[in-house]
Amino acid sequence: MHRFTNIRIVSPTSILDRDLLVNEAGRIEAMPLRGDQISDVTVTDGNEALAFPGMLDLLTHGYGHHFYGDAETGALRENSKTLPRHGVTGFVPSFLSQAPDQLLNILRRLAEQSTDADGARILGIHSEGPCLNAPGAHDADRLSHPSTKLAADMIDAAGGFL
Repeated sequence: MHRFTNIRIVSPTSILDRDLLVNEAGRIEAMPLRGDQISDVTVTDGNEALAFPGMLDLLTHGYGHHFYGDAETGALRENSKTLPRHGVTGFVPSFLSQAPDQLLNILRRLAEQSTDADGARILGIHSEGPCLNAPGAHDADRLSHPSTKLAADMIDAAGGFL
């Protein structure tokens, strides 16, 4: 067990002057008062740092030099390791509408990478399109009409991550 002392914990309603107890798996076990005695813990002085819940990036087209529409091998793993340094503990990679043959390939490649994340968790994959009423920022040639087959193919290609 690890105890972080001399920190301020940001909660949904206030900032708490408490300690954090974190187990070996990295999960918070308790928030004891600063004076509470607990044995068999490693103690780290937080020097009045703020501790807050991890942020979730629920729609990101890429990070750093990776663009998720490219589905570059290793992109999700690398970003999974990098994002926690910036407070992100979970993210949803997204990409713009693609031609049908490219769409399924990108979904497969991102799904394969989603199991390799060992930092920030990959919470799913977001396909922005291809069934949109108006193209907006999307290439109109990459839009598709919705169909049961397209939905089934996308769900299958994403292996449970869509």
